[in-house]
Amino acid sequence: MHQHYYDIILLGESLASRIVGVLLAKAGKRVLTFQGKHPADPGWLFAGSHLDRLLDQLGHRHPLERAPRLHILADPARVELHGRYGLEDELRREFPEDADLLLQLFQRLEALGERLEAQLLEQAGAPFGSLAERLWYRAGHWLLGSTQRSLGKPLSNFFVPFAEASRGWLNTLFSGLALNPVTELTLAEGALLWHGLSRPQALEEGLLDDLLSRRYLQFHGLYEPLTKISALTEDYRLQLQDGRECSAGTLIIGQYEALSPEIAAALPPFRRPRLKGRWLCGPLHPAPSKVLASRIIHGENPSLRSRLHVHDGGMHCYSESPAEATRETIAQHLQVLFPFSSPAPKCLKKQTDHGEIRTRRGLVAFPGTLQNPWWSRNLALCQGTCIFPRLGSIGEILTGFAVAGRLSRRKRK
Repeated sequence: MHQHYYDIILLGESLASRIVGVLLAKAGKRVLTFQGKHPADPGWLFAGSHLDRLLDQLGHRHPLERAPRLHILADPARVELHGRYGLEDELRREFPEDADLLLQLFQRLEALGERLEAQLLEQAGAPFGSLAERLWYRAGHWLLGSTQRSLGKPLSNFFVPFAEASRGWLNTLFSGLALNPVTELTLAEGALLWHGLSRPQALEEGLLDDLLSRRYLQFHGLYEPLTKISALTEDYRLQLQDGRECSAGTLIIGQYEALSPEIAAALPPFRRPRLKGRWLCGPLHPAPSKVLASRIIHGENPSLRSRLHVHDGGMHCYSESPAEATRETIAQHLQVLFPFSSPAPKCLKKQTDHGEIRTRRGLVAFPGTLQNPWWSRNLALCQGTCIFPRLGSIGEILTGFAVAGRLSRRKRK
């Protein structure tokens, strides 16, 4: 049997694991990625300090473009971000009585999100390392005037002073961003989501995916199909169908739903996040008005996150929802959004569930964290949806930096 050793082996691809792969390949490590058919979808990509640093490390010199227009629709309110008018003008038009309070809330969330990003960036990702690192993280919050307890408060507590219409709109906004009930969001999560959403710049769609792929190959990262793996041994060696055996200093699970049931069963217990529904509708006839933004958060119970795009000459709508949403519910929400069309949403292939959720939490420090990604010194779960299930692409980038940072510090010792 031919044996091959690598510094890092990645099973499946998420945005977080791809960040780990490319950063460690850049550092000269031998990295092998076993690719599934489709990488995990990170959702909407927002600009931020971590993304800025990643682009700088990967040598991306082009400036970010203007953030795409976004509509937040909650009957009867219609607020546009990154459009012709500023946020203050939009809020004063739609919520004249609550406009000042809303602006104060968003200013507080923006300032807190900026502080959190700066502290997490200084620590190279979320605090998943040693006890000393977690204590340093908490001490940093205390010095900045925040505590773990205050950051973990439900975000919905801060909506109480508002009128019913304003509360409904806020619920639609944040539940649509998180694709989770707003009652489950913490203040820290809300601050990071709003800080990312409100940034006036954004990365061109598809550019990060292309950049990560090109740089990974330029830094001599290797690929193999995930289907080549025939077994995962008790000591986490990979046996391939062609007779080879692969082992690594660190084995990283990048996309758990892409693994076969046999491989998934060989892993330690972990908590699986709530699955999300993905829907495609189109082509839409007649096409939606150009007044409608390309990104839309709309509906309630549940709120949807939709994106309009042109494909084969027709306008299509790609929507994301909580997994429990039915096709009938999605169709009703889209009918309200496109009243002159007859939307017929098609459910895209859902993630494979390999059984009941198995509980493993570990020590975590950041509010809203589902679990610590490190199972052991040499085994990690690097998929943002499993670590920060309500932060979308922000959680993916934070997880990627945290895992890459810990491995880099370990190699320097």
